[in-house]
Amino acid sequence: MYTVYRVKANEIDQNFINGLKATFQDREIEIVVYEVDETAYLMASESKIALLSQDWANRSR
Repeated sequence: MYTVYRVKANEIDQNFINGLKATFQDREIEIVVYEVDETAYLMASESKIALLSQDWANRSR
């Protein structure tokens, strides 16, 4: 099973941990944490860049 959780660090609480335990039960899991770069995500495709450019132009008026 492969699951991605995207959360802010301050949203991780005991309920989140309990949810992980309930989901994966006695299976061994690996937890990898990295900081999300929103800029890279938004600049990853031409369509997103076009939408951002249009939004920026609209806000500049």
